[in-house]
Amino acid sequence: MAVPTRVDQDLQDYYLALQNKDYIEEEDIWRLMDAYRVKFGVDLVYIAEVLLERKGVVFTHVNFSQEKYNLLGQVRHYSMEESSADGMKSDGLRDYSKDLPENSAVLYYRILRNHSCDGFIGLADFHGKREWTQEEREAVCKLGRVMRHIIYIERAAKAAAAKSMGNIGVAFTYNEPLVGWEYVRDTAKLVREEGMKNVLVTNGTAHLEVLEEI
Repeated sequence: MAVPTRVDQDLQDYYLALQNKDYIEEEDIWRLMDAYRVKFGVDLVYIAEVLLERKGVVFTHVNFSQEKYNLLGQVRHYSMEESSADGMKSDGLRDYSKDLPENSAVLYYRILRNHSCDGFIGLADFHGKREWTQEEREAVCKLGRVMRHIIYIERAAKAAAAKSMGNIGVAFTYNEPLVGWEYVRDTAKLVREEGMKNVLVTNGTAHLEVLEEI
């Protein structure tokens, strides 16, 4: 049974806003993230997308208490430990403190799709080793479930933007793209839907099932 939280009304307001629009506005996202930051007294609320090479994450949406916590557009190292299934609850919720500054605490929701980690949505407190309450944990789960669609909608928007700039397609290359083959599959579908070409440059190996999906 879901635990009531102090942001339930804000989540409902977000849903109502989406129902009356054909698209998501940054203002709607910001308002919900701001409610989380203020009501739970944290320094940062964020959405971070895992990059194609699976070695970093980029912060695509942030709401922060001070400018020094503004991570918008920044890329940070991404460890496999953070996305490992070991110790991870089935709902994708986890708190994390390794490699963080002293007296810091992070609670995040891992965004999964086809057994692959695509991003994180979370809260960060840089003023103490915080013991996250059951209410806070439930609230982050709710935020993760509500906001996870943003990453996939924005991928589609990026594909459309690439076409509008005169690109004929997308090349998956540089670092070994098959390491994140699920990302390649999902993004390539969006590129194809825009009438563009996909190119996969790899010297990796994969099971037949993976090749058939790609």
